[in-house]
Amino acid sequence: TVTMVDPQIAWDSAARRWYYAMVVNRGTGPNELMLAWSKTEDPSDLERGWCRHSIPTGALFDDFPKLGYSANHIIIGTNVADLGEGRLLFARIWAIGKPAPGDESCARPPISSFGSMDAPLRQADGLPAFTPVPVSPRTPSKRGYVVSSDCLDDDIAHPSCGRDDRTGRGITVWHVEGPRAAPTLVRDGGIPVPTFSLAKPIPLPGTKVRTDPSDTRLFQAISAPDPTRGIDDAIWTQHAVRGRRGRSEIHWYELDPGRLSVVRGGEIAKRRNWVFNGAVSPTWRGNRAVINFNVAGRRLLPKILARSRGPGDGKHAMGGEITLARSASVDTTCTEEDDDVCAWGDYAAAVPDPVKKGVVWGSNERMARPGRSDSRGFHWATRNLAIRARR
Repeated sequence: TVTMVDPQIAWDSAARRWYYAMVVNRGTGPNELMLAWSKTEDPSDLERGWCRHSIPTGALFDDFPKLGYSANHIIIGTNVADLGEGRLLFARIWAIGKPAPGDESCARPPISSFGSMDAPLRQADGLPAFTPVPVSPRTPSKRGYVVSSDCLDDDIAHPSCGRDDRTGRGITVWHVEGPRAAPTLVRDGGIPVPTFSLAKPIPLPGTKVRTDPSDTRLFQAISAPDPTRGIDDAIWTQHAVRGRRGRSEIHWYELDPGRLSVVRGGEIAKRRNWVFNGAVSPTWRGNRAVINFNVAGRRLLPKILARSRGPGDGKHAMGGEITLARSASVDTTCTEEDDDVCAWGDYAAAVPDPVKKGVVWGSNERMARPGRSDSRGFHWATRNLAIRARR
């Protein structure tokens, strides 16, 4: 059985190409990391308009792939798992040489990777790093940034990632640079952020089923110049962490990778509900931002909401909230007899619109009615969004 999971797609405004990546699990056969790029800026010819390449990974499974790029490289961050033993082993950053402008030959690119069992990626504090997230830049430069929050997950080879107090304090920044066939990975250092820890699972109405609000990992990262602060590559990212009474809340950040500092940041929290599954992005001009996210709780089915900020808003502020979609049911594919909490759909996304400079596009999840299930019984429903940021 061949299973393809966790697709990622990105638009490169400088190269005028689309990229996508996904993981392929072949059951008893070798696993693969799949990479493709469009030959032109038009991605619609799915049969002849794309160049596709496979990176064999053998028995190892490169889970949770995240896609970004620089001027010279397509960059993919993964968590490498041993599916037979059911555990994560180490994190890996792939750097694939980008095709030259106008090249439609589909020649196999040079492929490099960083991170292994013998030489694992490490956070700025020296502990094992997991879930490296490459940054998708508005305008790619020779440096391709990668970010990762302190790891707190219990389900990996190192208990709580080696952190005895199970409390995170920072975000580590790396960058990939160098020629397309000979990249190097540089760990720039750590950025201190407010301490964070794991949230409790989310209870849902009318059932004992609980949903996973995530484990404090970063989901996505977008960069753009910030004219209000004079930063060439301001990185926007977020994660769900423990808030009041154990409920999850979202912490969002605008980071300066050059000075290793938080430029702006804030919290999105609810008094009675959980906030989770967020994605944040600046607008194309970099002076405004939009975040979309889910809210759910014991008396509230999951819904999708959004907030935004303008150049006049305070350092920690996001503006008024709008509701974008509501769920029609709880997740009926996950039963009360399940030992673990239920996974929540897919992952949220947000990117700036290159034409409408004040708009951010996003994607998020809700639950449709069980009658709208797919062939495997899942009834998650994706909602694509276009949101104009506050002025």
